Amino acid sequence: LGVTAEQVEVSKLVDHARSHGIRQIVTQRAHTGPLRDQLMHITPQLTAAGIALVELRRDWDRAFYPHTTRGFFKVKKQIPAILGELGLS
Repeated sequence: LGVTAEQVEVSKLVDHARSHGIRQIVTQRAHTGPLRDQLMHITPQLTAAGIALVELRRDWDRAFYPHTTRGFFKVKKQIPAILGELGLS
């Protein structure tokens, strides 16, 4: 039929959402990796079906993420300042 496994799963998700009146799916934001790839793949199909995909970012993630470009030790140096920014120190 020319339908991939991913397309079948998206159609099941769309069918389930429609059968329950769901117009929005909320998920934690995935920045990289297979989950991010899958979300990027299914978003246009969900949008076409009238279902919004909303990705949330916690304040914690928003504060730390910009410092995660060069390994743990770069982040480690920033921990006290970030905790202060978040009101946790």
